[in-house]
Amino acid sequence: MAAAQAAWRFYKNERVSLVELAKPILEQAKVAATACREWALVIHDWSPLHYTNHKARKIE
Repeated sequence: MAAAQAAWRFYKNERVSLVELAKPILEQAKVAATACREWALVIHDWSPLHYTNHKARKIE
């Protein structure tokens, strides 16, 4: 529970944006991609979309 609370406080910190949080991940992806000669697949999701109230989603 303490780890979940700490994570919530970290991500809810208004002094740090999602763009700033994603920078290290994206920079590492760029470094890793230079090792590939033809292509690289880099997956990240920083979408603010939430489907909790979507009619097709069953909430129990």
